[in-house]
Amino acid sequence: MRFSELNWMDVEEYLKSENRIMVVLGASEQHGYLSLQTDTRIPLALADAASTRTGVLIAPELTIGVSPYFLSYPGTISVRSEVYIQFVADILRSLYQYGFKRILILNGHGGNSICSTKLVELQNELPGLQLSWYSWWESKSVAALAKKI
Repeated sequence: MRFSELNWMDVEEYLKSENRIMVVLGASEQHGYLSLQTDTRIPLALADAASTRTGVLIAPELTIGVSPYFLSYPGTISVRSEVYIQFVADILRSLYQYGFKRILILNGHGGNSICSTKLVELQNELPGLQLSWYSWWESKSVAALAKKI
């Protein structure tokens, strides 16, 4: 269940019984012959699968990330690190103010990992906030598959 499928009243109703949400961090950058949105599409697909099983809401995905090293490839769009960190923090603060207290961040791009320190600061700043970070390519199951292949 995605924000794009709901109106504000639906979200208000959801929050009466639930405080979990997933936030997808992606990127728009070169991936050879793959889509420029590969780093967004993979974690969004994971979020959709998890949402189908759990009913947890998915916030609007961020399709732009921190990719300064790929700017020589047309189609790569990058945001400065300090801007991105503050942008993500403001999104999380907005979600928190409505009652989202348990937030899973599904990260699809290595450059976005610069946010992790700020997340610890946010947890200290916002009482009851629980943040979890998941970079799909670092999971044990992906590592096992890579080793097998």
